[in-house]
Amino acid sequence: MSILNKRVWSEFNKLKGLSLNSDSLIKFIIDSSPFDDEEISPSEYIFIGRILPMSNLFNKSSFKIEIKLSNEYPLKPPELRILTPIYHPNVCEKGKRKQTII
Repeated sequence: MSILNKRVWSEFNKLKGLSLNSDSLIKFIIDSSPFDDEEISPSEYIFIGRILPMSNLFNKSSFKIEIKLSNEYPLKPPELRILTPIYHPNVCEKGKRKQTII
């Protein structure tokens, strides 16, 4: 296993830990990961999961997201996309963060 695979595996285990921790304000359930397949793509690692907020306002909500890690990770940040349709001023129609023009 390469150094990058070990780092991604470590991050994967942290995400899995969010589903087990009962004290956390957010639960994260992994629907698919690059470790589900026998062969891992060397160019990027894609995790798909659901965020389940535990606050009173969003208690019965679930937001499906995609987390993409490139080969430059951790030097390049992960890309996050919200797959569940959501209306938020900082999220565009494709589920990515809106770019602000200054």
